[in-house]
Order: sequence, then structure tokens, then C-alpha cells
Amino acid sequence: MKTVHLLPILISALLYLLCIDANAAPPPSRLQVYETYAPAKIVHNYLSPLLKSGETLSVFRGKIIVNASAHTHSNILEMLNRVDHRAQKFLIHYRPIKTANKLHNAEQPPSVVRFSGSSTNGKITIRKRNHHIDEKVTYKEEQITLLEGKTGYLRGTTEKYKNTPVFANGFFANQPTLEKNGSGHYISISVIGGMATLQFSKKSPKTIRSSTSSQATQPGTKELTTPLSTWVPIPSVNGKPSSQEIHIQRAP
Repeated sequence: MKTVHLLPILISALLYLLCIDANAAPPPSRLQVYETYAPAKIVHNYLSPLLKSGETLSVFRGKIIVNASAHTHSNILEMLNRVDHRAQKFLIHYRPIKTANKLHNAEQPPSVVRFSGSSTNGKITIRKRNHHIDEKVTYKEEQITLLEGKTGYLRGTTEKYKNTPVFANGFFANQPTLEKNGSGHYISISVIGGMATLQFSKKSPKTIRSSTSSQATQPGTKELTTPLSTWVPIPSVNGKPSSQEIHIQRAP
């Protein structure tokens, strides 16, 4: 009975497999340039984990250049369909929340001062008149148009336009100027389906990030998720409750 030595057989088989692997053709790859709605530097962070060994991804002049296999390109297209889409435009309606106390306890209706004037014979005459503001003006509804991913500003309920007299060409003309006092809100929006995710802040627009992830919410920023076409109160920011409510709809 002959003795079979397995070690030489195993070594030969291993060397054969290594030779086949070394001489095997590299996986097929192709170069593809992607243009995205979102900034390429942001989309780059979503696509990088999809690459396999030897595949490359770079950003040049706002475009994403990928050299990868057909399978990886398929995964990239699937990811882009999920995270990258054209920014939508929305109409944001906002108004003060009506309360009985404000209506019945006011001693006198609010008013605004308007100036007018003229110049004759080198003399300037200025006239000043107080104009009362009725309830419709006090609680009027306002709106702004906001592009998804951008930042807008909602005027506060106590912020008013002051008519500032400006002298030009021998006459005074009233120029409305918004007097800010910190009661307004900076706002950004993102929408998935029929749900809008809003971020509110009292700080500058640079501190707001448009994202549905709570991890991206900055300190001093409040997040609110609400259905479209529904009036909801603006959340309290920095411990100061808001007296406004908001309504979101897609712009025509």
C-alpha cells in the first residue's frame, strides 16, 4: 500500500490558484461624470462609502467624476435618486396668533406715525399725523417665498415698518424701514412627501442647516415637523415663546 503525501499536493494546488488570480483580468470599470442638484462636495460624502478597492471619485468644477465598476455605478445612481433632487420652492404663510387678552385688554389701538413735507421759498414744512391700525392690519397674514435648502426670515409680530422721512429733490418722501427687535425667526425647510421639516433660529442664517437629521440641529435651533397646508404654532426658541403660527405650501 502506497503512502500518499498530501503536503506537496496542497502546495501545488495553492500555487495554481495564485497563478490564476495573478493573471486574472481586472474587474471592468468605466469613467462617468455626474451632475447633481446639491453641491458636489456634499453629495461626495454620500457616494464615497460605495466605492470598492481600486475605484476612484473626485470633484471638479461642481461635477463628480467616478471611475468604478458597472455595479458601483448602479449603486451610485440608486443613492443619487434617494438623496439628490431639484430644490423645491415653497410659500410660507405666517401670522400672529389671536388671543382674547390682546384684543380686549388693549387700552388704545396701535398707531403708526407718517411724515410728509415740502420746501417752498427756502423753508421746509413737515407735517406729522398719527394713523390708527385696525385689527385686520395688526393680525394680517404675511408670506415669504423660500427655496428648499436656503434660509429666509419671518418678521416678528412686534417688528414694524417705520416711515422714515427722506429729503430729496426739494421734497420729503416716506421710506418704509423695518425695525428689527429680535422677535423674528430665521427659517430653513426640507420636504419629504407631504411632511415639512422646519428649523427655526434667532441667530444669523449661517447657523441653520437644512437637514432632516436631528444631529444636524445646532444649539439654539428648534426643529418642527408638520404636514403641508396646516397652521401650526412656531416653537419656542431660546426660552422665548413665539406668538406666531405658520403654514407651508408648495409654490405654484
